[in-house]
Amino acid sequence: MNQPPESLLDELFYGERVYQIFHVLVRWSRDICHGRDVEGLGPRWFEGLPEGRMWDSKQWYEMPKEIVTFDEIVATTLAKWWPGIKEENEDKNPADPKVEVTFRRWETWCPGWFSHWTWDTGLPDAQVLDSFRNHVWRTEEVNRQEGKTVDGHWQEPYCLMGAEDRCRWHGFVTGNPADGKTDPPCRCPYCKQRGVIKIGH
Repeated sequence: MNQPPESLLDELFYGERVYQIFHVLVRWSRDICHGRDVEGLGPRWFEGLPEGRMWDSKQWYEMPKEIVTFDEIVATTLAKWWPGIKEENEDKNPADPKVEVTFRRWETWCPGWFSHWTWDTGLPDAQVLDSFRNHVWRTEEVNRQEGKTVDGHWQEPYCLMGAEDRCRWHGFVTGNPADGKTDPPCRCPYCKQRGVIKIGH
């Protein structure tokens, strides 16, 4: 996972800085606390566990600012994210987690929940929007090339969550969607504190 060759940067990313995109899955077992916990769940949620226990998980994407290894992503997850997840589930007696890290690709923008973000390198808004547009176009092309039909349904490897529609792009007043939206990209205090730029969609 060394930095991609300069030729790749020039051809695909228009000279932009690219970053490693990792998918992180944290999986643990816990007590079944309510009947609704298990409504509609298949057998995989209980496989290999004693009665009264079930599997639980959280997943997200990471885009480190500098090049890192799989072991570093696992260590960061256990140190930074797991304590909070464990505290949220304390009443459910969570077991020690298993962290699975998958490298997805080199890219300029990291996916989130109906949003994408990237590191703020000082680009003006117009260039940020051009960068995101190029990211969307690249991802659409990858999806056309790598997508496949599974059980009669077309599946794409990278979900854009509506980013294909330019009219959906927006920023946030405070970082909290409930407080209102702004024109894209997001320059809210929370993004500035993190040193990132975000586009909601």
